[in-house]
Order: sequence, then structure tokens, then C-alpha cells
Amino acid sequence: MKIRRGPERDLSLFVGASLGKALKTFYAAHELCVLGWGEDALILLRSNVNLLINLGYILRDAQPTERAADFIAFSAIEREKYLQTAHNAKPPWKSAMSDAEETERAKRWASMSIKKRGDSVPKFHYTTGYALYSSFEHSDDPG
Repeated sequence: MKIRRGPERDLSLFVGASLGKALKTFYAAHELCVLGWGEDALILLRSNVNLLINLGYILRDAQPTERAADFIAFSAIEREKYLQTAHNAKPPWKSAMSDAEETERAKRWASMSIKKRGDSVPKFHYTTGYALYSSFEHSDDPG
């Protein structure tokens, strides 16, 4: 992978990091399956499907650099909330975006549900890979 310059830099970093995370999660799920813990592996698989849906939504948009920036802003704000709640701490980083831009972008990302983002990938990925496997993660399925 090549890291692009300019406005596409964050998008290329996001895609590269997503590939690394997806591969690591795949290997972990594979190991669980080998050990006979397939239902537990479904939770990791669902995480990868979530990543696939988000990537599909970003990359199939007419302005993928804008959608990636929305995702990055949302993620940064969520991490800030976590640090404040769990550790009563502020993040050690400062976004390159202004606070107003970061807030606006994060709201835009949050306004698009995972179900709606799922429209950017084949339906099976959302209905089975995300919705059904979420029932395992949340222990909705008695089986």
C-alpha cells in the first residue's frame, strides 16, 4: 500500500490500518475455530463485517476523503469521551480539525446508522454478518 499525500492521506492511512486490523482479527477468529470455539469466533467475524461495512460506505461514497474524515472525527470524539469517563483524563493528541469541524463531522457520521451504511455492501453482509452475529455478541440467541 502506498500512503498518498494531500487530502487523500488520511483516507489511505485509514484503509491501510483497516487492512491490518482485519487480518489480525481474521487470524484470531481462525484460531478460535481451530480450537472448536466457532460461536466465539462469530463475535470477531462480526467486528470484521462492521469494518467492511464502514469501509464500503466510505470508499463507495462520491467523496471518500470526506467520509473518512467524518469517521476519524467521530472516532476521536468517542475516544475523548472514554478517556474522560474512565480515566478522568484528556487525550494526549489534538486533532488537526477545529473543534467545530470535528463536532460537525462526528455528528454527520453518527447520523448514519450501521444499517444504512450497510446499503453500501451486498445485503448479506448486513443481514447475516452484522445483524445475526450481533445476536450472538449480545447473547440474544438462546441456542
